[in-house]
Amino acid sequence: MLYLISILVVFFYHESGDENNPIKQLIKIVDDPSQPLDTRIEAAYLIGKLGVSAKEAIPHLITVLRRLQGRELEPLQIAIIDSLAQMGYTARIALPALTMASGRSIDIDLAIKRATKAILSTTDEHDVTSLVKQLGSSDPSQRLRAVDALRRLGDEAKEASSALMELLDDADYTVRNAAIEALLTISRDRKIPDAIIRAIAKDLNESDPLRRLLALYRLGKIGSPSAIVADEVDKLRNDTDTNVRRVAQEILNKILNTEKK
Repeated sequence: MLYLISILVVFFYHESGDENNPIKQLIKIVDDPSQPLDTRIEAAYLIGKLGVSAKEAIPHLITVLRRLQGRELEPLQIAIIDSLAQMGYTARIALPALTMASGRSIDIDLAIKRATKAILSTTDEHDVTSLVKQLGSSDPSQRLRAVDALRRLGDEAKEASSALMELLDDADYTVRNAAIEALLTISRDRKIPDAIIRAIAKDLNESDPLRRLLALYRLGKIGSPSAIVADEVDKLRNDTDTNVRRVAQEILNKILNTEKK
């Protein structure tokens, strides 16, 4: 669920051009002691789910972690450490802080061990060859980090397109959708391959309405080429979810009207 929310947050942020950076808002929540603990924890995990795209949060997460002492707000400390682990290579600057936090509790030490292993096992996000190799990892979190790094490289990662295409059938939903996002970014100035559009359309049958909505928004962003899956979109006009029905109609009108023009 957090991954889907994070994707939608970033999607709407880029689409609207909103000056209220959602990552900065999440940082404020994590750092705000007046917020409920569960809210701060969820914000920390959400930052982690955003991966390298939220790297600006790393210094702030380190500051909060250093401020906490012993087992103080232990669940929040663990959430912050796990979030840093999701940042991969870019979170190496956090290793000294993780070392200083060791010995606070068994659970915190286990989180630090996981994070240190995750951070040290990832590669430089600009090394496309190494990132492509990482796509073949048996660990979904490693594949996800590599995909996210390639997405950030954009056109520079076009040689990784074939490897990313193979992940369109990945067993892990999060990895599969991250691969779709990466391919859409890399193909931004070129024709979107039909295989990517059909891969997105598969998620129109997902049981989670958020997943169906995400697929619809992606098809709408692509525009007229999405007309090849218009029949699948049309079926969602009778969806059980009100928002899905509404968006399906909007996207269907958009892709068909764009095609006619």
